Amino acid sequence: MRKVKLCDVTLAEDTDEASVSLTFRKKLDIASLLDRMQIPVIELGEIPPTTEGKLLIKAVASAVKQSTVSVCVGFDSKNVDYIWDALKTAAHPRLQVTASLSTSRMEYVYHKKAADMLPLIADTVARCRSLSDQVEFCADDATRADFGFVKGVLEAAIQAGAGIITVSDTSGNMLPTEFARFIADIREKVTGIDGVSLGVRCNNGFGLADAAAVEAIRSGASEIKVSAGFSNTVSLSGMVGILNAKADFLEVRSDIGSENFSHNEKLVKKLCNLTGDAKTPFENGVRDSGSETVFTEKDTEETVIREIEGLGYDLSEQDKATVFAAFSQIVSKKKQIDLHELEVIVASESMQVPQAYKLNSFTVTTGNTVDTVAHIKLERDGKPLDGVSLGNGSVDASFLAIEKILGCHYELDDFQIQAITEGKEAMGQTVVKLRSHGKVYSGRGVSTDIVTSAVNAYINALNKIVYEEERT
Repeated sequence: MRKVKLCDVTLAEDTDEASVSLTFRKKLDIASLLDRMQIPVIELGEIPPTTEGKLLIKAVASAVKQSTVSVCVGFDSKNVDYIWDALKTAAHPRLQVTASLSTSRMEYVYHKKAADMLPLIADTVARCRSLSDQVEFCADDATRADFGFVKGVLEAAIQAGAGIITVSDTSGNMLPTEFARFIADIREKVTGIDGVSLGVRCNNGFGLADAAAVEAIRSGASEIKVSAGFSNTVSLSGMVGILNAKADFLEVRSDIGSENFSHNEKLVKKLCNLTGDAKTPFENGVRDSGSETVFTEKDTEETVIREIEGLGYDLSEQDKATVFAAFSQIVSKKKQIDLHELEVIVASESMQVPQAYKLNSFTVTTGNTVDTVAHIKLERDGKPLDGVSLGNGSVDASFLAIEKILGCHYELDDFQIQAITEGKEAMGQTVVKLRSHGKVYSGRGVSTDIVTSAVNAYINALNKIVYEEERT
């Protein structure tokens, strides 16, 4: 039976149109969930050639163990190399070249005529093929383009090395049966199409995206673009249900079982549908305190640093050496440490910087009949600064009060609390991870009081951000 792959485009969707703001951490969590659900391909879309973009690709490439990670490269040869440098560490990397083929879109988006687009597409595909075994060409807006031109472009892309060809009904102007005929024409008339995987992307403008995808499968499509959290393309949950219920009728098979999909579906939808700007540092919640990853004395520096970079840290060579030396000393005594303990080492040992902000004092008022209020007093360059904020608990209010002083919001990537001594006056250790421009900065605080350790950890991480921004 013919195999059908699902390619999830949740992270590549136009989030502005969908009124959804996905933070860096949400993107990583969604990618990890999709990987655990054994979705064959996870698409990141077109990533800008920025530090944050490169960190996102590298973090997803590290987090995803089973699925293929696909990134769109654009038509700038320097951007192709930039993307590949970040993506090449993925277990299964894929480079994607996307071009809108309708006349209006070509002139509006690329400012080029059809005759100029064909060699540009072929050259970019060939460049990608020289780097990666998996190269996909996506013919955007293909159903509104001249079929003869579409045919010529697809054949050129195949000759240049594209192993996956995807055609898109971007405008959603075709009914399922029309789209089926379009796919059948491609299968019949495009030279070389039998030697590649044929994919489709269906717009849900008529509410018929799932039906159009089914008809495309019946006409020979073997890869379907789906989305876990948005409504303008084929539904992941809907397509999984169809493939599980009607695989025999469609004469296809899929690697995604309904059992492992349903186990994670609700959490994926929750992550994808979190909307609006952050109103609290704890908008994303606190991560599970458990950690399946453990490290022993047998782990090399390369292995340990790769795991750290996969979390979003971008350490200097000196910090890498310092962190691994501290890791080696601790693991020789404990025999094994988990990922959270490794992050404490990173927070404690890496990027030791001057204190731009110093904590003078803080006051927190809370109770079962009043809102929690935090009043934080900081100092910078001898100048006193203070902020007051309501919050959902003492730590939340304190972090919001600091944000009031700063006048900006940093994404709270993670928040960990651990007891490091026992008894009534037990010391608590807090690690706060803040993300700025995609990069993670962690701070550590120790105190007998949770709020004190949390505030100190936040300021410690903040000072690292300030130092980096002022230095660069």
